[in-house]
Amino acid sequence: MRLYLDTNVIVDIIENRDPSSYDLLCKSLRCAHTIVLSSWTYQELLHIGYGQQASTFLKMLERHKKISWVKQASSDALMARTVSTHHADAIHYLIAKRSAEAIVTRNIKDFPFTDILIKRPEEL
Repeated sequence: MRLYLDTNVIVDIIENRDPSSYDLLCKSLRCAHTIVLSSWTYQELLHIGYGQQASTFLKMLERHKKISWVKQASSDALMARTVSTHHADAIHYLIAKRSAEAIVTRNIKDFPFTDILIKRPEEL
């Protein structure tokens, strides 16, 4: 399954603060899933101070050939204004909708969508 990881799940992995996020990463590396990451997520990680860790994480996924990299479309910011959630989460949703089968997040309440699976790491 193609899984779009929300920023909070990646921080869980980097900070080793949630075993289910790490378990999901391990399952993905064992070919259960492909991880979809976006330029938007990477920018968020840089903004909150995880630049070096994010680069290391991406390189590891690239080495294992378990990543699908998706660029934010120029129209995403404009379209996000029409989506009923926080602007940043709306952009994640729009990118995930066109590139993945599910969004993996700890922030379920800000992803009230029915046209894509929304899962917590422990549910996969």
